[in-house]
Amino acid sequence: MPAILLTNNRVSIPTMRALRDRFQGVYTPIPASDDYAELTFAAAGVGLPLHALEPEALFTELHQLLQNNPELVVISFGFPLRIPASFLAGAGHRFYNVHFSLLPRYAGPVPVFWQLRAGDPSGGVTVHQMTERIDAGPVAAQQAVNLFPGETYGLYTARLTAAAFPLVQTLLDGFANGGGPKLRPQDATLRTYQRKPREKDLLIDWDTQPAGAIEHLVNACNPIATGAWTWFRGQPLQILEVSPAEGTLKAPAGTIVHANPVQGLFVCCCDGNLLRINVAKLPEGILSGGKLAAIGFRPQECFDKGTIASPTTVSH
Repeated sequence: MPAILLTNNRVSIPTMRALRDRFQGVYTPIPASDDYAELTFAAAGVGLPLHALEPEALFTELHQLLQNNPELVVISFGFPLRIPASFLAGAGHRFYNVHFSLLPRYAGPVPVFWQLRAGDPSGGVTVHQMTERIDAGPVAAQQAVNLFPGETYGLYTARLTAAAFPLVQTLLDGFANGGGPKLRPQDATLRTYQRKPREKDLLIDWDTQPAGAIEHLVNACNPIATGAWTWFRGQPLQILEVSPAEGTLKAPAGTIVHANPVQGLFVCCCDGNLLRINVAKLPEGILSGGKLAAIGFRPQECFDKGTIASPTTVSH
């Protein structure tokens, strides 16, 4: 069963490599994404042609491919463009999308961020038929993937990519055997949709977010937004990694309660629980909590909340 892959994201690379004998080519839109070089290298490594085209030219070529091959299956995996309605009306049964949540929950463009930010214990991968409504088509295959404690966006996404290609393989096997996938409609009453994160979604609010919520936010931001934003002495910085610390204290939220070059930096949260700041990014570089203590982050000083000076909306 011939297939092509639409992508501009490195998350598709394990599927590209594992199913290289199934794909006739890889298509990515111009302007190229930050992952373009890696996609080019991966495609060349498995002998697949990679076509980088302006959107209009890409859809023109896709239309011709569908006309010439009525059995062609199109896999969208990390593809940023919306498929024209005319394609889905005429050949929708041949378009499938790989989505990193267990639909109908967490439909939308950046589902992993919202799952980690909410502290969900598990998520997964869905392969669904594409329809005009985003992430709403009938489900062809799903696989649940549990989250490990402290897992970041990057680490969890890597495991989701590994879980995805067997689902795509099963889909293509179904077409090759002549029956096609067994589709299951989504329950629209359970659907949730999450937009792209905005700058306010990336900010730590020490006054209202307990320690667990801050840890979830930090993990959700690493690496797609580098880290979660906070302020210290009026200057912005990003926290990339924290871990829970034993004990509770009564102190204003955001207060540094212990700072030591060896033991690191410990902060009291609004629920009285403590977080150890393991890694942070300052204009001077990416530093450990111990290094922050060494350069002058002192007990009784407080982290603050503010506004991000420049747009930092997550776009992938």
